[in-house]
Amino acid sequence: MTPEETTAIEREWEERLNVIKITFLKIQQKKQKQGVIDCPQCGKKLQYSISSYNGHIWMKCETQGCLNMMQ
Repeated sequence: MTPEETTAIEREWEERLNVIKITFLKIQQKKQKQGVIDCPQCGKKLQYSISSYNGHIWMKCETQGCLNMMQ
């Protein structure tokens, strides 16, 4: 890989992590164990749930291929 390709991949991952951080903050602001927020990436509905056992977050955007994660 060229240095430019490596830099592009690093930027892409940084952007993805920033979207996840923003999403976590939005979920925490809701102060509810489950709900729906606007997806920071595409603007559609994103469902989330916070485990009462360990606080881990599950989230899934209604847009196929968008945010879909379990912590």
